[in-house]
Amino acid sequence: MMGRLPVAPRPYRDELLSSWLGRVACRYGLDAEGLVGALFADREGDARTTLIDDAAPPREDIAIWARACGVDPAGLSRLTLARRRPGRAKAWFSSEGPPWALMAARTPPVCRGCFGADRDAGRDDHLRADWMLAERCVCPAHRQLLRDRCSRCHARLRPAFRLRDGRARLVCGRCGQEFSLQAAPRGEDGALIDALISLQDRIGAIVRGPSQRRKRLEEAVSTLGDATRSVQNCTLSVPGQFRLRKTVRVTLRATGRSAPV
Repeated sequence: MMGRLPVAPRPYRDELLSSWLGRVACRYGLDAEGLVGALFADREGDARTTLIDDAAPPREDIAIWARACGVDPAGLSRLTLARRRPGRAKAWFSSEGPPWALMAARTPPVCRGCFGADRDAGRDDHLRADWMLAERCVCPAHRQLLRDRCSRCHARLRPAFRLRDGRARLVCGRCGQEFSLQAAPRGEDGALIDALISLQDRIGAIVRGPSQRRKRLEEAVSTLGDATRSVQNCTLSVPGQFRLRKTVRVTLRATGRSAPV
């Protein structure tokens, strides 16, 4: 029997559930899915492949993780997106792939400044839950566009945790470079950042508000998608272009349409 794990860091309040599991797992040379599979094998006698649902995992899964790591299951359940953002439609969380895929198969964009702050504070790197908000394209704390590609190898983001000097560090799953050590983004246009922060805040307020307002927003973005179909070769020229495109795609999918960007 595996029993309780001898080393298991506590989750951070602003952390994504799968991020916490990844930090625990890297202490044992595993990724989050490998750790979860081992815990299920310990309980059921047979390992099984499982994805970690950041939105609303089964209660029995949370209980197993909490017991193995010595944490309060009620506190752990508060890390789920459903508890953090009750009533928010899944389409309004950051996503890739088909709508029926589990949230764990998707990777949020990241802020390099936040990882630098983690390093400066002497704590583990961790993925912030608010990065999963579909409208979020700028980190308000560091006024940086969120990135969904590695600035070194330019691969689409697939972060992995690695234990380095006793701390969990997020690295590019392809080239292995730590995100906190990657080159700082070029100076962002202050007016653009201000406008994007205001825009994402206003979108967030609409998404949290009455369904009629959200529906009008989705219809407006759908109309924008229709207009851009005639500009197939048009690309955004700002560093966060992939994130901004993704925001439009997620919003369009909520209306049942596809996006050409």
